[in-house]
Amino acid sequence: MENPSGTVPGHDNSGMSVLEQHVSYFDQDKDGIVYPWETYRGLRDLGFNPFFSLLIPIFINLGLSYLTLPVSYLLHWIVFCKYIYMYIT
Repeated sequence: MENPSGTVPGHDNSGMSVLEQHVSYFDQDKDGIVYPWETYRGLRDLGFNPFFSLLIPIFINLGLSYLTLPVSYLLHWIVFCKYIYMYIT
């Protein structure tokens, strides 16, 4: 493993952890929220076929959204990038 810390020296990580950087790849419009269609588009950009690109966001967005939602937010299909750290704690 070349970079166990996750960020290559000289790379501007904008103060984000490695996990936040990973999740922000799927945030197509850079608003800090990952919607299922953004997950779909990110998976298609990575080369996944259309069937799996439709199926995988169901599990990713439903699985991650509950733990990343602000308390008063009711929509359980979106992932908030800045709260992704809560998923691993």
